[in-house]
Amino acid sequence: AKAFAYSRLTEIAKGRRAITVDTALRLGCFFGTGERFWLNLQQAYDLELYFVSITCLGEGGGEASGVGNGGGACAVRRYSL
Repeated sequence: AKAFAYSRLTEIAKGRRAITVDTALRLGCFFGTGERFWLNLQQAYDLELYFVSITCLGEGGGEASGVGNGGGACAVRRYSL
């Protein structure tokens, strides 16, 4: 198994670097979880960042109305990971 660079793990933990396929394979091997677990965590984190940065709620149903289409007020949607 390949070793981890301390700087790589530090950058991931601080949110400055994403978990790549290579990193997911290494983490999966090290922790015995499989690479998909780590890739799914990264995807969930990316989705969370998207919703926190820009989510416009439409009138009524709470669905995204899109930016600049005149529907609903923009709000921040927060979830805990």
